[in-house]
Amino acid sequence: MKLVTVLLMSASTAIAQGSSAPKISQIVNGATFTYWPGALIPGEWATIFGTGLSNGGVYPAQTLPFPQQLGNTQVFLCVSAPVPESEISNIVSLLGCVPSILAYVSPTQLNFQVPTSLPKANAPGWNGAYGFIVSVGGTLDQDATSQTMMKVSFVFQSWPEMFSEGTDCPVSTPTNCTSSARVNRGAITDLEGRLVNSSNPGRVGNWYTIWYTGEFLVPVGKTISFSFGFSVPFAPPYNDCCNVITVYGIAAQSPQYPGMYQLNFQVPTTINDVGPYGYPPAFPCGDYYWEAPISINANEPSNSFPLVIKSGDVPCTSN
Repeated sequence: MKLVTVLLMSASTAIAQGSSAPKISQIVNGATFTYWPGALIPGEWATIFGTGLSNGGVYPAQTLPFPQQLGNTQVFLCVSAPVPESEISNIVSLLGCVPSILAYVSPTQLNFQVPTSLPKANAPGWNGAYGFIVSVGGTLDQDATSQTMMKVSFVFQSWPEMFSEGTDCPVSTPTNCTSSARVNRGAITDLEGRLVNSSNPGRVGNWYTIWYTGEFLVPVGKTISFSFGFSVPFAPPYNDCCNVITVYGIAAQSPQYPGMYQLNFQVPTTINDVGPYGYPPAFPCGDYYWEAPISINANEPSNSFPLVIKSGDVPCTSN
């Protein structure tokens, strides 16, 4: 699916020490470019920002399965432990390093999958932490060679985060809006694979797919139940915001894209929850344009789901 490849893109070799080493400045979740301490988990997509991360070229992955090297760049997950200067050439073996698969590499950004198998160390002094090493043409990143590897503590639980599609005009003004009025769009598609945005808004009763990463190793072919909050407006004359209703869906790992998950859900046709002020649960009537806040993880940046409610779509309350 072209959308997924774009998301991941936008979104054992001998190693030697070199003079112009790459530099890692940040490692973040590959969907939202945020990092919550301890939140990276095996199998999810992540992004490294820095300098010198490629030989100067830009290399998107062109084939499936994704490779472990793009250009001459590789990423390894290793245990974090001291390595004597005399043993730097053997660092991959000593630190039990595991190669990552790559979707995109540029001089300042690379997108990779955190390996599903954790490394095992042959070196003494390991304190239980893990780190990432970037190699460009056999030259180690500066942190690896100076013993200050970027460290991460893994948590063995789900930490789902929706991929982002950037910003978009609100559904009420799809072709003419100021930059300050634009809203965040998550990677959500309809049954035909089209992105849901102000030009292709959601409708009550229809099915949609959220694309995300950060699930804890659900095998391909297995599904899990999923629930998240979905905010819909109070019916007139109550014009406050909002009924926050629980939406249930089914999630599964994409068979083509490891570490990428699809969450299928239906926009509900009824509201069973009464609002915080005791307002009657009902959708508004008429041609109603609504930006529904949507999130699959309370800690991820908020996205907005464009929803159009037409007369006759749902039970509603008129003025």
